[in-house]
Amino acid sequence: MSHDHDHDHDSTSRWRNVACHDSPADAEITRIDAMEEELGPLPDEVEHVRALVSRFDSLSHYRAVDNLTFIMRAIGSSSYPGMPAVDVLWRHEHIDDERRATFRRYYRALQSWLAGESLEQAKQDHPDGCEEPDEVYAALGDMDDAKQWLAASLAKALAEYVLRPEDIIAEHEDEAYVRALYEAVLHRQPSPDDLGFRVAELRNGMTRDDMFGGVLNAVEHTDHVRAHIAEVLKRSGA
Repeated sequence: MSHDHDHDHDSTSRWRNVACHDSPADAEITRIDAMEEELGPLPDEVEHVRALVSRFDSLSHYRAVDNLTFIMRAIGSSSYPGMPAVDVLWRHEHIDDERRATFRRYYRALQSWLAGESLEQAKQDHPDGCEEPDEVYAALGDMDDAKQWLAASLAKALAEYVLRPEDIIAEHEDEAYVRALYEAVLHRQPSPDDLGFRVAELRNGMTRDDMFGGVLNAVEHTDHVRAHIAEVLKRSGA
């Protein structure tokens, strides 16, 4: 694919399987795109495998696990199998918790492989008896730059479907959570004193849910919401 056209358009076409793909590229997509730039010209087979990743667009497909395995094996062999990974047959009406949990384990195993962990290390983060780490490591084999880019792309696509907000929150440290909470609710970053105080609260046993409720009900936030409501009413002429 060409590297000299507009970045936003490039990201949109490259990431069309990711939910809300018309939005600006987030930090992870930008990082993965930078990996591709460093790789330089890619063999057609690698480009075709990335196209397979972009076609993985639903966990609800009745053969979604087969499709994921198919793509991982294509990454591992760095070759395009010459047949479609995804068909257009019947899909489940919804993604139940069990199905989501299965694909979350594949995502975690992909993340472990990308981090350079051994298979034994990867298994420590999974329930006893689960087979996903074995499948991922067997399919991908030894890491090289092209495989790393393709596997990171697949992990990002999976993350958009399997990670709920609480999963993403749990992955981040207390300081990052406090900064994100203030930005999302109060539309500003915490002062150094606020940050230190809030982090200390979490380390002393306050739950993130309790802190969320406290910040959400803070006078600063409720005043901001009331002011916004008043502005909307003025614009509407009510």
